[in-house]
Amino acid sequence: MEMTRTLPPDFEQRAKTTYEQFVEEGIEKGIEKGIEKGISIKERDFTWRLWEMQEFSLEKIALLVGVTEQQVTDIISAVLRERGQTAEETEAAIAAYREKYPAREGD
Repeated sequence: MEMTRTLPPDFEQRAKTTYEQFVEEGIEKGIEKGIEKGISIKERDFTWRLWEMQEFSLEKIALLVGVTEQQVTDIISAVLRERGQTAEETEAAIAAYREKYPAREGD
């Protein structure tokens, strides 16, 4: 900030205002990203809990969570991989789940 002391007063004020705008914009974007991340964490947790219940088709889980069926399988795959399953085991688990809980009409 030493440099702003040598600037004309009106320019110094504009520079501070521009800087403050950048800070405010950065804070707003950070808050938005935090909210998005919080929502995605909630979606992920809810999806996993529904999967663990072993009661709903993947289509029904997608409907309940408010995401696409592809997002449901992506979330389930990610959690299973985090828990140590290989890609092949994850695919097999999802295929078995689909077979056990097929989509019903109205899902």
